[in-house]
Amino acid sequence: MTTHTKSTGFSLWLMPPEDSQSYRFLDSLIKDLASVYQTYSFEPHITLLGGIEGNADEVVAKTQELAGNISSFQAILEELGSQDNYFRAFFANAERNYVIQANIAAQNMFGLSQKYMPHLSLAYGHFSKEQISWLDSRVAAVDIHRGNFEVESIHVYQTQGIVSEWKRLAELPF
Repeated sequence: MTTHTKSTGFSLWLMPPEDSQSYRFLDSLIKDLASVYQTYSFEPHITLLGGIEGNADEVVAKTQELAGNISSFQAILEELGSQDNYFRAFFANAERNYVIQANIAAQNMFGLSQKYMPHLSLAYGHFSKEQISWLDSRVAAVDIHRGNFEVESIHVYQTQGIVSEWKRLAELPF
Protein backbone atom coordinates (compact mmCIF):
# COMPACT_ATOMS: atom_id res chain seq x y z
CA MET A 1 0.00 0.00 0.00
CA THR A 2 3.01 2.30 -0.24
CA THR A 3 2.03 5.62 -1.75
CA HIS A 4 4.91 7.69 -3.03
CA THR A 5 3.89 10.86 -1.29
CA LYS A 6 6.79 13.28 -1.33
CA SER A 7 7.99 15.90 1.09
CA THR A 8 10.07 19.00 0.44
CA GLY A 9 12.97 20.87 1.97
CA PHE A 10 14.43 20.27 5.41
CA SER A 11 12.87 19.29 8.72
CA LEU A 12 13.91 19.62 12.34
CA TRP A 13 13.20 16.53 14.42
CA LEU A 14 13.16 15.80 18.14
CA MET A 15 14.25 12.19 18.63
CA PRO A 16 14.89 9.81 21.49
CA PRO A 17 18.58 8.98 21.92
CA GLU A 18 19.35 6.03 19.61
CA ASP A 19 20.78 3.95 22.46
CA SER A 20 17.67 4.41 24.64
CA GLN A 21 14.89 1.96 25.43
CA SER A 22 12.42 4.55 24.15
CA TYR A 23 14.09 4.63 20.74
CA ARG A 24 14.17 0.82 20.50
CA PHE A 25 10.52 0.56 21.57
CA LEU A 26 9.26 3.20 19.11
CA ASP A 27 11.49 2.03 16.26
CA SER A 28 10.24 -1.54 16.67
CA LEU A 29 6.61 -0.40 16.84
CA ILE A 30 6.93 1.79 13.72
CA LYS A 31 8.64 -1.00 11.76
CA ASP A 32 6.02 -3.52 12.90
CA LEU A 33 3.13 -1.30 11.78
CA ALA A 34 4.86 -0.47 8.48
CA SER A 35 5.38 -4.15 7.70
CA VAL A 36 1.69 -4.95 8.20
CA TYR A 37 0.57 -2.45 5.54
CA GLN A 38 3.77 -2.31 3.46
CA THR A 39 4.30 1.37 4.13
CA TYR A 40 7.56 3.17 4.75
CA SER A 41 9.19 2.87 8.13
CA PHE A 42 11.04 5.88 9.51
CA GLU A 43 12.97 6.87 12.59
CA PRO A 44 10.90 7.80 15.63
CA HIS A 45 10.60 11.56 15.89
CA ILE A 46 8.46 14.55 16.71
CA THR A 47 8.74 17.03 13.87
CA LEU A 48 9.67 20.35 15.42
CA LEU A 49 9.47 22.24 12.12
CA GLY A 50 9.10 21.11 8.52
CA GLY A 51 9.11 22.59 5.06
CA ILE A 52 12.26 24.64 5.63
CA GLU A 53 13.73 25.91 2.38
CA GLY A 54 17.30 27.04 1.79
CA ASN A 55 20.68 25.39 1.55
CA ALA A 56 21.83 22.74 3.99
CA ASP A 57 24.68 24.75 5.51
CA GLU A 58 22.38 27.68 6.35
CA VAL A 59 19.72 25.40 7.83
CA VAL A 60 22.29 23.61 10.01
CA ALA A 61 23.83 26.93 11.14
CA LYS A 62 20.44 28.40 12.14
CA THR A 63 19.52 25.15 13.89
CA GLN A 64 22.79 25.28 15.84
CA GLU A 65 21.84 28.74 17.05
CA LEU A 66 18.33 27.54 17.88
CA ALA A 67 19.67 24.56 19.85
CA GLY A 68 21.74 26.94 21.95
CA ASN A 69 18.53 28.61 23.12
CA ILE A 70 16.64 25.45 24.15
CA SER A 71 17.07 23.31 27.27
CA SER A 72 16.52 19.56 27.52
CA PHE A 73 12.97 18.46 28.31
CA GLN A 74 10.85 15.34 28.54
CA ALA A 75 8.69 14.44 25.52
CA ILE A 76 5.50 12.85 26.83
CA LEU A 77 3.35 10.80 24.44
CA GLU A 78 -0.38 11.02 24.97
CA GLU A 79 -3.52 9.77 23.24
CA LEU A 80 -3.46 8.15 19.81
CA GLY A 81 -4.92 9.94 16.81
CA SER A 82 -5.27 9.81 13.04
CA GLN A 83 -5.90 12.22 10.19
CA ASP A 84 -6.54 11.93 6.48
CA ASN A 85 -2.97 13.06 5.83
CA TYR A 86 -0.24 10.73 4.57
CA PHE A 87 2.33 11.91 7.15
CA ARG A 88 -0.22 12.05 10.00
CA ALA A 89 -2.14 8.90 9.20
CA PHE A 90 -1.62 7.39 12.67
CA PHE A 91 0.23 9.01 15.56
CA ALA A 92 0.59 9.62 19.29
CA ASN A 93 -0.03 13.19 20.34
CA ALA A 94 2.81 14.79 22.28
CA GLU A 95 2.32 16.91 25.37
CA ARG A 96 2.37 20.50 24.21
CA ASN A 97 4.23 22.47 26.92
CA TYR A 98 7.90 22.47 25.98
CA VAL A 99 7.43 21.22 22.41
CA ILE A 100 5.23 24.23 21.58
CA GLN A 101 7.79 26.63 23.06
CA ALA A 102 10.54 25.00 20.98
CA ASN A 103 8.36 25.17 17.86
CA ILE A 104 7.68 28.88 18.35
CA ALA A 105 11.42 29.50 18.72
CA ALA A 106 12.09 27.44 15.57
CA GLN A 107 9.44 29.27 13.53
CA ASN A 108 10.90 32.60 14.65
CA MET A 109 14.44 31.47 13.78
CA PHE A 110 13.41 30.45 10.26
CA GLY A 111 10.87 33.23 9.66
CA LEU A 112 8.01 30.78 9.22
CA SER A 113 4.42 30.80 10.41
CA GLN A 114 2.92 27.33 10.41
CA LYS A 115 0.05 25.70 12.22
CA TYR A 116 1.61 23.14 14.58
CA MET A 117 0.36 19.97 16.21
CA PRO A 118 3.04 18.14 18.21
CA HIS A 119 2.86 14.42 17.55
CA LEU A 120 4.99 11.36 16.97
CA SER A 121 3.89 9.51 13.83
CA LEU A 122 3.58 5.75 14.15
CA ALA A 123 2.51 4.98 10.57
CA TYR A 124 2.51 6.90 7.29
CA GLY A 125 -0.03 6.09 4.61
CA HIS A 126 -3.64 6.31 3.57
CA PHE A 127 -5.73 3.96 5.68
CA SER A 128 -9.38 2.96 5.81
CA LYS A 129 -11.39 3.38 9.01
CA GLU A 130 -11.06 -0.36 9.58
CA GLN A 131 -7.28 -0.20 9.23
CA ILE A 132 -7.08 2.75 11.64
CA SER A 133 -9.21 0.81 14.11
CA TRP A 134 -6.83 -2.16 13.84
CA LEU A 135 -3.77 0.11 14.28
CA ASP A 136 -5.42 1.72 17.29
CA SER A 137 -6.15 -1.63 18.94
CA ARG A 138 -2.63 -2.90 18.17
CA VAL A 139 -0.95 0.11 19.78
CA ALA A 140 -3.47 0.28 22.65
CA ALA A 141 -2.23 -3.19 23.63
CA VAL A 142 1.17 -1.71 24.48
CA ASP A 143 1.93 1.16 26.81
CA ILE A 144 2.72 4.10 24.49
CA HIS A 145 4.26 5.89 27.47
CA ARG A 146 7.21 3.50 27.11
CA GLY A 147 8.08 5.82 24.22
CA ASN A 148 8.43 8.94 26.40
CA PHE A 149 11.93 10.34 26.01
CA GLU A 150 14.35 13.05 27.04
CA VAL A 151 14.86 15.58 24.24
CA GLU A 152 18.53 16.56 24.25
CA SER A 153 19.13 17.73 20.68
CA ILE A 154 17.63 18.77 17.37
CA HIS A 155 18.20 16.60 14.31
CA VAL A 156 18.30 18.24 10.89
CA TYR A 157 16.92 16.05 8.13
CA GLN A 158 16.80 16.60 4.42
CA THR A 159 13.24 15.51 3.72
CA GLN A 160 13.23 16.07 -0.02
CA GLY A 161 11.43 13.36 -1.95
CA ILE A 162 9.99 10.08 -0.76
CA VAL A 163 10.64 8.76 2.75
CA SER A 164 13.37 6.33 1.68
CA GLU A 165 15.36 9.29 0.27
CA TRP A 166 15.37 11.30 3.52
CA LYS A 167 18.69 11.65 5.29
CA ARG A 168 20.04 13.03 8.53
CA LEU A 169 22.41 15.94 8.09
CA ALA A 170 23.23 16.88 11.68
CA GLU A 171 22.45 16.32 15.34
CA LEU A 172 22.79 19.53 17.36
CA PRO A 173 22.75 19.13 21.15
CA PHE A 174 21.19 21.68 23.48
